[in-house]
Amino acid sequence: MLREFHCEGAPRDLGLDQGRACRDDLRLEFARSPFWERWSIQLGVNEKRPARIARDLKRYFPQQSEALEGLVRGSEVPHGWLASVLARELGAELPTNVGAAVALAVDASRAGGAPIVARTLGCEPVIRHSRPDGGFASVEVTLPWFTAALAGVNEGGLAATWVSLPGGFAGNGCAVPAALLIQDCLARFDSIRGAADWCTGRPCGGRAVILLADAGGDVTTLEVDGRARRVRAPESGMAFAGGETDAMASLRAEAKPDLEMAAQAFGGRIAGIDPAGRRVALLDGATGGCDWFEVRSPE
Repeated sequence: MLREFHCEGAPRDLGLDQGRACRDDLRLEFARSPFWERWSIQLGVNEKRPARIARDLKRYFPQQSEALEGLVRGSEVPHGWLASVLARELGAELPTNVGAAVALAVDASRAGGAPIVARTLGCEPVIRHSRPDGGFASVEVTLPWFTAALAGVNEGGLAATWVSLPGGFAGNGCAVPAALLIQDCLARFDSIRGAADWCTGRPCGGRAVILLADAGGDVTTLEVDGRARRVRAPESGMAFAGGETDAMASLRAEAKPDLEMAAQAFGGRIAGIDPAGRRVALLDGATGGCDWFEVRSPE
């Protein structure tokens, strides 16, 4: 059964709410991790990359670091394990990683009046309703052990998703995966311009493509390669991330692509976003199923 929950308040409170809501999922996933990983974490011997991520998260992404601490407290799983999950899952080196996805965004002129955003899912997601103190409320598709969204939209109509690219963590600099940028975008901005400008100046690591769309109908691609940033407008009203595929080619040929077409083209489960409607969907291209979730306040 799909899990849907609310998080509200300061960053630690957001993480605490998620940890409590997803406690069983988190503890089960930790129990499934390799014994040597659990053993090293319990001894305080963390691998180099997860240790760097935890350090840089506190330095450059303090609010998400606090949310991660709340997640640890609410779920009672080790902090080091969650850092290891970030290091492992947000990459694109393995096809099972959540970062190894494909995504598209279509502006209003090409989509027939309202923009759309879609991202493939190779996992069982959860739906999180976030209302951070002093920020925009949002609804997001994510995983129980992630403080950032896989895809989401806020009450201002800003939508965001991301895809990791291979070879992202060679060299020096900030080790925090670029994917975590989108959570701060959803909390802070209601338009592409502010979000893109902010992302170009923030430190992060790895290689990724972030797709942004807003209720005004615009779409922007932000390419991240370590310290390098490149903001690009979509070609012919469509932006893709994750490499050219047959599905992307078929969508390029559509006059007015929509989320149902995207689900059918990708042939599996996708996260879809309707920025104008301030809502996200889980669509299944195999069964034709579609479930919508709107931005709303906690009950």
